[in-house]
Amino acid sequence: MSEIVITTLAERPELLEHLYDLADSWPEFMKHDPVANSLLGQIPPTFPEYAVVATLDGEVIARGCRCRSRSRRSDGRSCRTTAGTR
Repeated sequence: MSEIVITTLAERPELLEHLYDLADSWPEFMKHDPVANSLLGQIPPTFPEYAVVATLDGEVIARGCRCRSRSRRSDGRSCRTTAGTR
């Protein structure tokens, strides 16, 4: 039985050209944000370590983007904030 393999585009850069072979599954309201539309497509080629690809038998079956999260500042303090405060 085949296994689904999840990698980043940094690990498999040859998959970049196949990333958008999949049908788009965004909800309709997400397709009307010109800023998001102009920036989201730049993530995979610019930050391939944050673009995740699932393959089955070498074929791209899913894609996703993740964001970096930092829980501590360089001075050791927590990055969490309460609304309206810093």
